[in-house]
Amino acid sequence: MIRIHSLAVLVLAAAVAAQCPRPVPPRSGFTLETLPQELVTYRDGVVAEGRLIRPIDAPPSCGWPLVVRVHSLGASRDQELEFQQRIASLGFAVWAYDVRGQASTRFHNQSTGTTIYGGNERFDLAEQIAHVRTAHATSVSADRVAVIGVSQGGVHAWMAAAQSGQPLTVPGRGTILFPAISCVVGSDYAAEPIDHTVRGGTLFSTIALDTATLDPNTQLFAADTSIANLVRQHFLAQDPAGLVSAMRAEPGREIATQLGTSAVPILFAHAWHDAICDVGFVLDGLHRLPPTTPWRLLASTTGHGVPHNFAEDRERKSLALRWLERFLWDEPNGVDQEARVLSAALPLDPTTHDDSQSLWHRDFDADLPVGAPGATRWFTTDAGALDAIEPPIAGVPTRIEHQVAPGYDAARWMNDLASRELAAVLAAMPLSERAFDVVLANPASVFGAAAVHLRVAPQAERFTLAALLLAREPGASEFRMLAHGARGVLDAVPQQARDVDVTLSPISARLPAGTTLRLVLRNHWLTEAPHLHGLIAVPLFVPSIVDVLHGSGADASWLDLPLRPAATFSLRATRDELVLDAPAPIDFVLDGDQGRAGWHYLVAASLTGQSPGTILPGGVLPLVVDPLTEVFGMLVWSPELVGFFGVLDQDGRARPRLDLSGLPSLPLALAGRRMTFAAWVQPSLGQLDGLPSTAVDVLLR
Repeated sequence: MIRIHSLAVLVLAAAVAAQCPRPVPPRSGFTLETLPQELVTYRDGVVAEGRLIRPIDAPPSCGWPLVVRVHSLGASRDQELEFQQRIASLGFAVWAYDVRGQASTRFHNQSTGTTIYGGNERFDLAEQIAHVRTAHATSVSADRVAVIGVSQGGVHAWMAAAQSGQPLTVPGRGTILFPAISCVVGSDYAAEPIDHTVRGGTLFSTIALDTATLDPNTQLFAADTSIANLVRQHFLAQDPAGLVSAMRAEPGREIATQLGTSAVPILFAHAWHDAICDVGFVLDGLHRLPPTTPWRLLASTTGHGVPHNFAEDRERKSLALRWLERFLWDEPNGVDQEARVLSAALPLDPTTHDDSQSLWHRDFDADLPVGAPGATRWFTTDAGALDAIEPPIAGVPTRIEHQVAPGYDAARWMNDLASRELAAVLAAMPLSERAFDVVLANPASVFGAAAVHLRVAPQAERFTLAALLLAREPGASEFRMLAHGARGVLDAVPQQARDVDVTLSPISARLPAGTTLRLVLRNHWLTEAPHLHGLIAVPLFVPSIVDVLHGSGADASWLDLPLRPAATFSLRATRDELVLDAPAPIDFVLDGDQGRAGWHYLVAASLTGQSPGTILPGGVLPLVVDPLTEVFGMLVWSPELVGFFGVLDQDGRARPRLDLSGLPSLPLALAGRRMTFAAWVQPSLGQLDGLPSTAVDVLLR
């Protein structure tokens, strides 16, 4: 039997700020009060509604840290209300408001709409924070504030991180000193919306175009006429560069440049196949931050147009809580010391992918590589293959032809909604494509952003080339898309060969031996399942012919794929939380393959996290050995640690179980910490070399 005092000795004393110690939340959280809605009148006369949720207990001398929650486009301040209450119950004041052009703010201001993430929304955010601090000065902190949100709220998180502590000037509203931001937590949107609006500076995003120009009477939000007219004007002129220049010139709209000097800790979550934009748009923002600025990325699912997964959603929320506690209450919970990138590998099996209860394979890494050296290179051939050897002689080029029906132009796209339907687009602009395949001899894992280099001979000044990476598991009948990307070229010299480089969207996926990888080149940036099937960018309305060369040297075309050896063993858990005063059993699944049947394994545990890991003969066990590791090792045969030591079954699997339900309680001082589990697997007990599993973290509450 594991004794309570055996765990109590592992509690690390957390130093709290002496001038304002954090009130310890009750195990069920603080009792809350939701204050009546308040009206906030902006400097430009727009009236918005907001609402505060806070603990009913007397606040500490420094006030409750303020968390400003911003909703997604077209929603309201009550979005994720239960999660807002959960945050407040841990000792925070949570303020949520209706963004201009949406919900009650749209009702109060019939002629005012959202500028879609421009200077006005940024100014609004600053005025909202100022209002709360003034109206609730006796209960809300004057200097600790975080901004959190999803989608549109995610953009506000980027805005806050970029603008923190700097003056902001917006025409017609004057200048305001943006408050210093303690941290942000966001999800589901690009760090720079301008780059989402015009992809690569040359292609208009279909979603961004719809958002700005659709009839407000048909939407849950109203776009401001100024942004609607600006986007419409440049689209009709087919002038993407002009739109980018105009948007960057608008005060308070550009975000990315300011991120380069931001010290605000950023936690961001994003889905691999989010319908608005891919993870690359998030990485671009994170990689702009100074090296000393803390950041973390959760890349998996949940977002726009992707399946909801309960385990991934729980991970997103638990990370958010730890981030807020770390940077608003100075809790030394280690969340900023763990591996920066927590990713969930995209399941290729449709049933597993779509199952909201499924457990996706997880990895922990220092970063997510984009264009990293060491990628595996395959050359395209005229036979439709991907070959590791460069073609010795030039093959027959692949022709990608873009036809456009007469009368099908930008004006028709803008004025006739039916013409934007995919079937109508493909009828007016038929799909032209070519596939190139390779079969993997060994299991591997793709992790990062693939790069496609194409040597082309265009016959037109303007053209689009899109690239998709797909995979088909052995025995499967259909290919599943892993990644996508495209390049719009507006300045080609006809008949003159040139290079076209396309960076695909980042992805993580485990590929068994025998998997067929397919590179598809096409004239439309058209995604396939499991991504939503649709156009990422509006096609060009001019015909073109592009020949993709399959030669050697300067005339070679290829795919660079970031592959690493497949993780042989994956450890997953059915729960990601352990309630200290009512610990429920946690079931684990250790997954190998049939070739590892009969191998011996040991599941280890740690309270010190997974990085940098422990070096063992054969690999690195992704946890740091500490006293808890020793306690579990000594008690591995106890009834609380069922199957923590054993032999893999005929399928190369094991199902350990942690059952502490017989204990009345675990030390409550462990709350907020994480217990890390990882397995070490060996062919036999007498053999030193072994292999590690991936790690699983369980939050202690």
